[in-house]
Amino acid sequence: VEAQRLGQLGSFDYDFATNTWTYSDQLRALWGIESEAFTPQMTRPLVLPEDLAHFSASWQTACRVGGKHSYECRIKRANDGVQRVLRSNVEVELGSDGKPTRARGTYMDITDIAVATEAAKRATAFFDAVLTASPDHTFVSERATGAIIYGSRSSQVLGLSMDELETFGEQRVSMLVHPDDQESVRGIEERAAALDDGQVVQVRYRARHAEGGWHWLNRRVTPFRRDGSGR
Repeated sequence: VEAQRLGQLGSFDYDFATNTWTYSDQLRALWGIESEAFTPQMTRPLVLPEDLAHFSASWQTACRVGGKHSYECRIKRANDGVQRVLRSNVEVELGSDGKPTRARGTYMDITDIAVATEAAKRATAFFDAVLTASPDHTFVSERATGAIIYGSRSSQVLGLSMDELETFGEQRVSMLVHPDDQESVRGIEERAAALDDGQVVQVRYRARHAEGGWHWLNRRVTPFRRDGSGR
């Protein structure tokens, strides 16, 4: 009981043969239903109208095919009208005739997670839009492996797409640098790693284009993520 309260998680069990519905007190609390005579039918009016069809169809599908299922819905709690997001995990057992015999599951309040996820999506969309509009080519490389783990998708560098650059990796890309500029470019990652967050080191150098010839590039590097020891 204490674990369910702390985890904002409510459980239920339903016996199809006897039509017996049992549930934890925390399940009632999640829906904001204060009546002791809590039935599944009492939850339907609390589901937002735009989620009701999905809510009903998900339960019906679980009962028809059996096994484990997970779905989400938005509700307005009965006691205070506050909108919350619930995730249900359900497991349904089927009899030899293919009909459901027992269902057990949980409802969990994931409102904070849902809000954080939506905020992260908006932040990522904004970040991607800024990079797409920028005339620069931006990429993120991992110091330990040299792998390019993110890059501007809308641009090419030296006639290479981002997918090709990611396939090359940092070491193979460095092989495109003009021999006379190799030394100045080689240590830029080490110099950047020694900087404080927000500081920048830059270098101008020549690199071979995919179609031949040397092109001048200006490269600016800054550190932005560190391990537990600050490296």
